[in-house]
Amino acid sequence: MPDASATATVTAWKRIGGGFRRMAVTELGDEQLCMSCQQLWPLDQEFFLVTGKGVSYECKACIAERRACRAGGGAPWRQAQAPN
Repeated sequence: MPDASATATVTAWKRIGGGFRRMAVTELGDEQLCMSCQQLWPLDQEFFLVTGKGVSYECKACIAERRACRAGGGAPWRQAQAPN
């Protein structure tokens, strides 16, 4: 997945929802920092899971990777991501 924030420059950071969610205001609009991959992604349904309660803390790609790792019976997800 390409880095959506590569061309965007952060003009300001803001915190919402309990203080854990990191959002950046860029020239492209509001972007959220994924808590797993630490990448900035546009805050919309294409990149984040949106429910009636709110927006997920992880991007959809990280959610899918975590689920696939757990379903395959492999190493725990965090260990699979650790660099060697």
